[in-house]
Amino acid sequence: MPIVRDYFPEGGKPSELKRDPFLKGLCLHCVPDSILNEAENREDTWAFLLNARKLPQQCRNLFRAGASVQKAWERLAQMHYGGAFLNRSLLDEALKARAGNDTATTDKACIKLFRAIHTHGIWKDVPPAFKNEDQRTQFRQMREKEEEKISKRHGQHWQPTPLPTETEFEQANQEELIMTHAWLRWGLGEPGFCFYSDKALADMLALLMKRKRNPHLLDAQNAYYKKVRQHLGLKQWDYRKPIVTKARGVPETGLIEITLRLKKGEGKHLLRADNECVLGGKQFYPILP
Repeated sequence: MPIVRDYFPEGGKPSELKRDPFLKGLCLHCVPDSILNEAENREDTWAFLLNARKLPQQCRNLFRAGASVQKAWERLAQMHYGGAFLNRSLLDEALKARAGNDTATTDKACIKLFRAIHTHGIWKDVPPAFKNEDQRTQFRQMREKEEEKISKRHGQHWQPTPLPTETEFEQANQEELIMTHAWLRWGLGEPGFCFYSDKALADMLALLMKRKRNPHLLDAQNAYYKKVRQHLGLKQWDYRKPIVTKARGVPETGLIEITLRLKKGEGKHLLRADNECVLGGKQFYPILP
């Protein structure tokens, strides 16, 4: 399978992360700019950084978290066109079955994946990646077979279902997108969610989504957000020693205060109001009344 160049959201390139005061002070000051620049010119940026020698473990932990963000963006992209759900990727199932020489499961997963793509009218033509004539012929056959099924089920005047717009997709997947986008950094100079414990992450997302934390349901709510993180494939910086252990709303301010694990005890930090979080046309931070 060809390597796909790593995707970086705005401010998510390694050299941009190094300019963040928190990440630079934590570990990225140890990484030469030459290594970061070379990594960004490669298709496998995070894999290259993970294999770089003589870097402290803290840097490797951050690069591992960065590589997991790439996986999360891939899952979200597949969810956009129906090729995956939060807890299931048809493409991953097909590749896993193919690696195990399970032809029946591979074909079944590929047909479901093709159906999801075809439903939205994508890939009407043979994909350029299919260089082999056998692959091109197989694709045409799958398309014709699927079109015949659709015609029988919905009639000859069936039209593809439009893909959700960017705003519609953001509104339908708010928690997943906020978690992924803020995984490495929260605004400028403040820790991203990869530095949060699972409990602190649940506290934070519940505050952003304006969900009340029922004392009798805390374990279930914590488990839910942890499962969302795991389905997205997001890796924590150090799950044994998270930096952020708690998050709470500050009354009548719309701001959130986090508790940091320090070398000597704990410290409190107020997330700045200028580090806004806006998604799908809705403001999540600062929290509106």
